[in-house]
Amino acid sequence: MSDPLSIENQVVDRAGCVEVIAALARLYENSLAEWQNHTIPEYLDGMAAWIRDADLGRVESSAWGFLADALRAARVYE
Repeated sequence: MSDPLSIENQVVDRAGCVEVIAALARLYENSLAEWQNHTIPEYLDGMAAWIRDADLGRVESSAWGFLADALRAARVYE
């Protein structure tokens, strides 16, 4: 994956997803000016709004539970 943050790059496996998350963390630390949502609540509100508005017909129903589990677990997982 050349640019993990490019929306054109399709994530198809766990490694690709982890790379996107790691790239987001690096971008936040190094280029906060590129972010519109600077706090966790702002970021999560933006994520919820995007999920609500996006055409996600290709997402399998099991992915929603996995995403919810990951978000809950990240509060305390090290």
